[in-house]
Amino acid sequence: MPERLVSTTCLGNLNDPSYELLLRRELGGVFEVDELLLDWDQADVCAFVGVTELGRTIDVRLDTADGGRLADGDVLAIDRSGVVPVAVIVRLRSAEVYLVEVDRMDPIALAHACWEIGNMHAPLFRGDSDEHTVRMYTPVQPVLGRILRG
Repeated sequence: MPERLVSTTCLGNLNDPSYELLLRRELGGVFEVDELLLDWDQADVCAFVGVTELGRTIDVRLDTADGGRLADGDVLAIDRSGVVPVAVIVRLRSAEVYLVEVDRMDPIALAHACWEIGNMHAPLFRGDSDEHTVRMYTPVQPVLGRILRG
């Protein structure tokens, strides 16, 4: 096992079947997966050192210009030092979140919810919205829960 892998870009996502097929072709058909477990808040960090489930150390230094966050299944590096290549991928741990639903026709309520969440310095993630409702997710915080219920 190498001393330390370095990742400067996300190579693709194993949850995408076309990328998995491309990776299989590139690596000769067979590869193993080693997971780097991250909490939801670590997915936004662009520079950190992590240890995978199988003990590989990976130095992640992602370019901040693209502004993306790491997603579940992102391939950070390929370790070709062994007999079988190993793809180091991101696995996001599940987290408790509040689902904030606001009627699109009530922009004051939307602005209020966003202001309260921002005032708590909590991250806010866009969910799947439709023509009637805006859906957002924010991590569970007891005080924020009481404010949003009101």
